[in-house]
Amino acid sequence: MLNWMDHVDTYLQQLNETSDALAGTLVGLEQATRKADSEEINSACAKLGSLLRVLEQQLSQREALLVEFPDAADTAPANLQSALGTIEHPRASELDKRCTLISSELRGIHQKAIGLFVGQYHLTSVTEELLRLMSGVSAKPNTYDSADEETNGSFLDRAA
Repeated sequence: MLNWMDHVDTYLQQLNETSDALAGTLVGLEQATRKADSEEINSACAKLGSLLRVLEQQLSQREALLVEFPDAADTAPANLQSALGTIEHPRASELDKRCTLISSELRGIHQKAIGLFVGQYHLTSVTEELLRLMSGVSAKPNTYDSADEETNGSFLDRAA
């Protein structure tokens, strides 16, 4: 059991490093967006892409850890926290707390990434929108034109 917890500890260290790198990259991307530095934005996006590939690899490592869980009868636990919750050992409790902390950090990173995406999406058409406003044209902005075509979830219904 201690050997498995050592593997979980190593995994959590790597995941924490990736989480920190993602957070730093998003801060850099946000600053580059504010400066409108396209070269810096492209560089940060490339770094973000490579970090996301690392994160995907770490998810497969987590799946392997769950399969290797010593007390797994027929099926592996759903997640590391539920596996650690079954172990009565002080170290398991500490690892569980680290899982919770890293999970919370990743949720925050996810929200920040979505916010940046939405901001950049709107910035791509800012020149057009400014010209439209300055020219006095009262036409509806076309930012969400495609949303009118697929209302009330019909797009998702069709996809299913």
